Amino acid sequence: MRLAVMLFGFFAAHAQPVIRTFDAAPRSVVAGGKVVLSWQVGRAAVITIDPGVGAVSPKGKRTVIPDHDVTYTLTACDGAGLQREMKVRVTVHPAPNSPSRPMDLGLVIARYLLPTGTPEGRGFGLYSYLLLGESVSPSNRDRYMAIVRQVIVGISSLADILKSRPDLRQVNVLYIPVRSALPEEGQSEAALAGLILDNYDFARARLLLASIDAQYQKGPYFVSRLTPILQGKEVGRPFLFQDLSRADPALASDWVAGFLRQAAQHSPWTQKSVAQFALNFRNQIQVLADAITWYPKK
Repeated sequence: MRLAVMLFGFFAAHAQPVIRTFDAAPRSVVAGGKVVLSWQVGRAAVITIDPGVGAVSPKGKRTVIPDHDVTYTLTACDGAGLQREMKVRVTVHPAPNSPSRPMDLGLVIARYLLPTGTPEGRGFGLYSYLLLGESVSPSNRDRYMAIVRQVIVGISSLADILKSRPDLRQVNVLYIPVRSALPEEGQSEAALAGLILDNYDFARARLLLASIDAQYQKGPYFVSRLTPILQGKEVGRPFLFQDLSRADPALASDWVAGFLRQAAQHSPWTQKSVAQFALNFRNQIQVLADAITWYPKK
């Protein structure tokens, strides 16, 4: 009898985890829609849900907002390392009026000098802006010049990119507001950068910045989003924002290359990817820890 009790205790202690329920409701949503994951697990020491949820309690619910088709996996593991898994798949359909762009494809970056009164183009995969909120002065000119010059050096003009007739959804346009059209052909990098600063449309830049947050009055700033910024209308989330107002001019190439590489090669619209980018970026160039800000969907 005693042996039977001991054996029962041994097997009970080493009983495998049991996943009683694991579900997602609904299992099909439009992009931006909410999905509620629910579960109930027994005899498990560690329970996790991937991707994006992490460790959870034996019973609970969690609201998620998937941005693409995804399979959630619940893994239950006991103290001896035995584990059980259960999966549930959620299908995500594009929003009816959301801008579309090829998935898993990099974006070609193109710069464009945007004259006063000229609207942004339509149909591009990403819209970026180089915004200067403070007029040129001895305290900021070196920084402004370094950033603008690096943009000229590292990014082809939109006119040159369009000669190859690309799919516009693969083009990330970096707009630079200027008061009037400027001649770019035949200009040296330094000369063109100086010409841009001398003709920069600070009024338009300040209006665009005011649509984001009135506190941004210096710069340079980089802003990227899926649709153009509309003056006088609050910028909707998500968007990517980078404050270079205290950046070392000597690191201009790192700032510009790193930020535009993020906008071009990765989808910046998940908090995880942007957080990882921000961490890597700060580690690489060792600058201010608050320079990059992610504004996810509300």
